[in-house]
Amino acid sequence: MNTVSSLDVQAAVEEIKCGLSPFEVLTAFKDEPCSFLLESSLITQDLGRYSFVGTSPFATLSSKGKSINVTQGSLTRMIEGDPLAELERMIQPHHFLPVPNCPPLPSGAVGYFGYDLNRLLERLPDRSSDDLMFPDCSFMLVDGVVAFDHISDKVYLLGSEEGVEWLRKLLKATKTLPGEILKPKGYRFRLQEKVSKKTYIDSVRRAKEYIYAGDIYEVNLSHRFDVSFTRSDDDLPYHIYSALRGESPSPFSAFLKFGDLIAISSSPERFLKLSGRRVETRPIKGTRPRGKTKEEDERLKMELTYSVKDRAENLMIVDLSRNDLGRVSQYGSVAVPELFKVEKYATVYQMVSIIVGELKEANTLFDLLRATFPPGSMTGAPKVRAMEIIEELEPYKRGIYSGALGYLSFTGDMDLSVTIRTLILKGGTGSFQVGGAVVADSNPEDEYHETLTKAEGIVRALGHLEG
Repeated sequence: MNTVSSLDVQAAVEEIKCGLSPFEVLTAFKDEPCSFLLESSLITQDLGRYSFVGTSPFATLSSKGKSINVTQGSLTRMIEGDPLAELERMIQPHHFLPVPNCPPLPSGAVGYFGYDLNRLLERLPDRSSDDLMFPDCSFMLVDGVVAFDHISDKVYLLGSEEGVEWLRKLLKATKTLPGEILKPKGYRFRLQEKVSKKTYIDSVRRAKEYIYAGDIYEVNLSHRFDVSFTRSDDDLPYHIYSALRGESPSPFSAFLKFGDLIAISSSPERFLKLSGRRVETRPIKGTRPRGKTKEEDERLKMELTYSVKDRAENLMIVDLSRNDLGRVSQYGSVAVPELFKVEKYATVYQMVSIIVGELKEANTLFDLLRATFPPGSMTGAPKVRAMEIIEELEPYKRGIYSGALGYLSFTGDMDLSVTIRTLILKGGTGSFQVGGAVVADSNPEDEYHETLTKAEGIVRALGHLEG
């Protein structure tokens, strides 16, 4: 599909009677090489109002280091440079005015920024192994979306006139129903801990030595699980996503398909939202598992709510986020409207704080990204030194994990989640990563078990594959 350039024009808006869920629309695009679903599978007024589905990008961008692959129509080119600058250049000609009372993504760039994009923003050592070799970032530029407003219970086709027409034809022509895809097929899987418990605990102890020495106050350390399947087919990713959204519903569920690279996410954490000039970030620090009884559940919630250690972890990242936002926000606009808020999810309680600011008139969306990436909750403080220590103590590159995933709208708005609780599939195998914050009084054994709590949603979802 070719795009129609848009300069300060109103997007086409068509309210439709859809009769399908966002996931069902995604399955209608199953045969397309690139597609996405950004879904609020946990619906709240603040976080889970909209879901977006799209396919058939008119352009794509992926990068590894400074090598950038760009496709536009049937043309593919390889260039050297800054992928953020190239993505900005690709987005710049396309601009829609915000549509009043409509979802904020009429069309735009959808994809991810991997954690290892940090090397283009800071001078960092290069010691860990990049065995998975995922692109540092991948984005698809789409000219129209199917948008669901879960509060008003309305469904829209949004975008250029051509993009809306294309989506209307695709939906009308679809013959694949989700029930056909999701019939039990008995996929069996094997889980391998890429880093041993002993190695992870030793890295926590080493991190504490850095804290005692005054190098850092806090660092996020993670480890990886690899997943192999006895068999794999084109339906497998959809089975996994369906199971994960059932086991671990989230305001930032996502399914991104770039050919044979597929990201399946149930992230609870917003990295950045830009609406007009207003910026919001919602770092999470502090976790407890859900209880098996009502009494145990309440006890664990209260334990997190009043935990001195978890509040200290959270506050360090709040200060880091305030500093990051302050670099590009109007003087005096950075504020913390919510501090130490405890949110409930299917498998965990999380401690969340909210930091807001007003972007300076001279700064752009990409200035905001450069000032804040990667998410501070996934690095530690001070940020650069924490990233240096992560590179030393984690034996494998993080890849897509702990970066950001979501959309950059052609209206100038943006919404990105932190890429956690996310399974990456490629070539019939998968991987996911879990981690936690290490501070001076961290107990290494407890830190390890907290990471397993965070893995629980994905592991349970994989368990459903066996039928």
